[in-house]
Amino acid sequence: MSEQVSVYDLGDLDAPSSRFRRRPAAGSEAPSSPSIDLPQGLRVRKASRTPTREPGSPGVAGSLSLFIPGAGQLLVGEREWGLFYLSWTGLAAALLWAIGSRLAGVSHTLELLGCPREAAFWAMVALFLAAANFHVSSVLHAHDLASPSCGRGPHPLPAAIASLLLPGWGQILNGARKRAAFFLSSLWFLAAAGLPFSGWGHSTLRTFGLALPSTLSVWIAPALGTLAAVVWSVAIYDAASCAAQQRSS
Repeated sequence: MSEQVSVYDLGDLDAPSSRFRRRPAAGSEAPSSPSIDLPQGLRVRKASRTPTREPGSPGVAGSLSLFIPGAGQLLVGEREWGLFYLSWTGLAAALLWAIGSRLAGVSHTLELLGCPREAAFWAMVALFLAAANFHVSSVLHAHDLASPSCGRGPHPLPAAIASLLLPGWGQILNGARKRAAFFLSSLWFLAAAGLPFSGWGHSTLRTFGLALPSTLSVWIAPALGTLAAVVWSVAIYDAASCAAQQRSS
């Protein structure tokens, strides 16, 4: 019969610190390190201190951060990164909304402080770019942190529907990170280009004494609509074709 061996985790067994170690007298032998006699059949196993990352699907992690920046990082157990993206993206969006909704008051306050009124406009531009950067980076970072998927990619139909709802989502499910970054950045660009032609954009320009030419609005709006349709169509086709290629390989 085989002998039953019990294993106990006793942690690290280190020698006493040198602070409390007595120096040997001259001519005497140095004392040996203390040892612990264990009963027969017992073994010491060193406890592992390496943090383990919780497994997760890259597509699910990236999709969560697509709608809530930082949620994908929280899914895979990276709480610090999740709170980082969640807090900074939320802060940039909140400051952008606060300045934009009270732009006249902010501009008047800047004049009283001796600052140019245009500082509020450039602050909104910087906050918009920061929010876009945090959002796209959060999606790609969450997808990269998740454990690689062992199965095949998604079916072409769900991938196409995902990109139909939001360009870049199907690419995230397929694992095409660079294409996802391109389509998500295109959405932010289209949003930035369309804001000046919205009602809020017109009121913002009037606050700074500016106005868009009427002839510019006539052809810019159709051009942006056409560009958005092209981005959506290419995203849908790319997601479906990439998914079909992955499943056939």
